Formats: sequence, C-alpha cells, structure tokens
Amino acid sequence: METILHLLPLTGAQKAAFQAAAPESEHLFLPTNDRGGASSIPQEWRERTTILLGYVPPEQLKTFPNLKWVQSWNAGVDPYLVPGVLPEGVRLTSAVGAYGPAVSEHMLAMLLAIYKRLPAYCDQQRAHIWADLGPVGSLAGKTVLVAGAGDIGRHFARLVRALGAQRVIGLRRSAGCPAEGFDEIYGLGALDGLLPQADVVALALPHTPETAGLMSKTRLLAMRPGAVLLNAGRGSAVDCTALAEVLHTDIRELIYGPEQAAYARFQRRYIVCTAVCVLVLLAWLIMEWTLEPYLTRLREETYELYPGLFYTLLVPPLASAAAGVLIPSAISLWGDIRIRSQ
Repeated sequence: METILHLLPLTGAQKAAFQAAAPESEHLFLPTNDRGGASSIPQEWRERTTILLGYVPPEQLKTFPNLKWVQSWNAGVDPYLVPGVLPEGVRLTSAVGAYGPAVSEHMLAMLLAIYKRLPAYCDQQRAHIWADLGPVGSLAGKTVLVAGAGDIGRHFARLVRALGAQRVIGLRRSAGCPAEGFDEIYGLGALDGLLPQADVVALALPHTPETAGLMSKTRLLAMRPGAVLLNAGRGSAVDCTALAEVLHTDIRELIYGPEQAAYARFQRRYIVCTAVCVLVLLAWLIMEWTLEPYLTRLREETYELYPGLFYTLLVPPLASAAAGVLIPSAISLWGDIRIRSQ
C-alpha cells in the first residue's frame, strides 16, 4: 500500500476525488499555501510517505526514507535536478500544463496595465492628483512575439489574438511543429531577425543553457522603441544588468522598486560617510594623544594670547565629521528626488 502525502490546499470535494482515484492508498492531508509547509510535517509522516504531492524544499527530500515519487506543484523543477538532491530511484514529475490560463492572464493584465498607464495613475490616485498622462496603447493591430510556445505561450497567444493582435509569432526549440494560436512558428535562432518587428516580446521559457541570458544588451537594444518586454518564464532569460543599463536606471529599482532602491542608495552613502567620519575622528584623537605634551604647553603659553589657535585645532575635525554626514546625505536625497521626478 502506498502512502500519499498531499501538501496542497484542497477542498473537501477535492480530497474525496483523490481518495476515490486511489482507494487502496493511505492519504495524508497537510494543506499548505506557501513553501513553508515542509517544516511542519511530522517525522512519522515523512517515514511513511511513498508519494509526495506538492512542494518540499529540495534539501528536505532526504528526510523521506521510503519516497518513490515526487509530484511537484511547480512547472519548473530545476532545484530538484541538482546532482545529489533527488534520492536514487525516485521518480520526479512536474505541473507543466497546469498554469497556462493563470499565468497567461497575469501576463495580459500586466501588458494592459502598461498600455493604459495604470501604475502611474494608481500613484496619482494615492497622491490625490488628477493629471492626464497622455495617449494610451492598445493591442489592436500589434505584432506579438512569444518566445516559448508551450502551454503558457499558447494561452497567451489566444488572449492577445482575441484583443486584436494582428500577428502572433511563436518561437520554440523546433520550428517544424505548428502550435495552436500562432500565425508563424520559428526556432529560437530566428529571434534576432524578429525582435525589431515586435511590439510585444513575451518570454515563457525554461532555464536551459540556451535560454540563460537570452535577452542580452544587444537584443534589448534591437527591440523597437516603445516595445513591451514581458517575462513569465525563468528570470535567467533576461540579463538584468543589461536591462538596467538600457533603461538608464539602477538595477535595484528593477528588483525592489524605486522607493526601496532610493533607500538602499541613501543607506549605502550614509554608511560610507559615517565610516569616513569615524576615521577622521580617530585620526584626530590619535594626533591629540601623540601631541598631548606639546598641546598642553601650547595651551598654557598661548591660549590667552591666541584663543583662536586652540579652536583651530578642535573645530575642524568636528566640522568635517558633521559635514561628512550631512552634505553627502543631502546630495543623495536631492539626487533621488530628481530621479523620482523624471
């Protein structure tokens, strides 16, 4: 008898369906909606489980001594394919084909949000500002290039076609097989020639040696002005450093957003300035300690005649320390305000 551990957020009807499909098996249900569920699996369940449905961090698989089959809830299973992660003899299957509608709808939502300037209008709404941001875009008559003609790519092709895209082109490893929803199918090698023709470039690619860094700086620059790049596949398909350079922005803004990126820049400069101030003060203290006998004599002999001399030795280090913090911080804040206003 097999013991199936379900790490899925199932309804009562769905649990009953699983039990009806495998009535001879023992079913253990531990609902999880995120990737933290594996830590709460009792050790007794780990030892009994032979079939695992859901997600367990790759390093946790070794805690299932009788495991025979892992059905991941992810379409990509790259972390499990690292040598030594998957126990010998264990079968691994993925959820390829399960996310086509959900991911393609998300891609379409992001595309329309860009075309209709929704992020900018949402920012204005929060700031209680109403200002016309100019013309908006539309999919009508556009050329859409989809790299990856699998389940997600095919669903996305149908959606953009329904909203008026004039030409939908697909790229896949083998150009000889037609795919539903596309007007034309080419191999990945045709990417360079098709990029300048596309109004929308959508990526739905797995991580492979061929796709890693696929969208290089040269290819990003080859896209036509105003084209939209969507990536719903592996992040490695886009060279993010090159993307930041092409967009003339900070790579932190692409990853964390402008507010967090501005704070990161301020924090880095503040830390550097503080370190400089500490060094200045330490140098001054060392100098004072070394020259203490001379300074004592100097103060006794010349303080009444030349009071400015004593303050000349004391004020500059303190002023430098204050300036080292305040001036760079003000410059950093001014620069971030300028970036935000552009």
